[in-house]
Amino acid sequence: MTQCQRDDEILHRLGRPAIVAATLVEGIGGGGVGIHNQAYNLFGDKLQDESHRPLLLPAASRYAEAMAGPMLYDLLKFAHITGVVMLMGNITVTAIWKFFADRDGRPQVLAFAQKLVTYTDWSMTVWGVFLTMIGGYGMAALAGWDLFGTRWLLWSQVCFVIAGMIWLVIIVPIQRAQAAMARGFADGGAVPEAYRAQSRRWLAWGLVSTLPLVAAMWLMVAKPF
Repeated sequence: MTQCQRDDEILHRLGRPAIVAATLVEGIGGGGVGIHNQAYNLFGDKLQDESHRPLLLPAASRYAEAMAGPMLYDLLKFAHITGVVMLMGNITVTAIWKFFADRDGRPQVLAFAQKLVTYTDWSMTVWGVFLTMIGGYGMAALAGWDLFGTRWLLWSQVCFVIAGMIWLVIIVPIQRAQAAMARGFADGGAVPEAYRAQSRRWLAWGLVSTLPLVAAMWLMVAKPF
């Protein structure tokens, strides 16, 4: 009989309070004296029997440790996917509504759209990148993946870095320049041709930076090599 089977037998024999105690340990995320004491305080009636206590608590702790890995992995995966959705969704939708705002041409519309580009970058793009990296690298660490020896992981990271460099080195400076110009015509002044030229550059480089992100997504899903 394996240790896991013995633990299951112990929990089954001691009844529902033992299972609930094990669930408590699992929910908090690990064993330890503090967790054992909480289980004892909640289910002291069942654990008064000295023969029960040494069996239940170590079994519950081992049960928690066995379950903590998959639970944590799922949480990291959720964070990773949420980050990708935030990142890809924001850069795609922002390009669409800014394109139509630029076509509208009214100074107030252009200035408001430019302000939203900055707001959504900080509220969606930055947090999307953060969640994508935390979730992705967390899963890799938990699963023991080789970040540089596994080719689909390596090239996904390369694509992600390329997109990030384009955004930081080219797109962000364009956005800052446009934001400065937009403050000058926000109240209805004339829109300078330089602003329109920068908008065309912003859209072009935005499309370029999206390509490596799409490639990274495909590599993550298909894992072709």
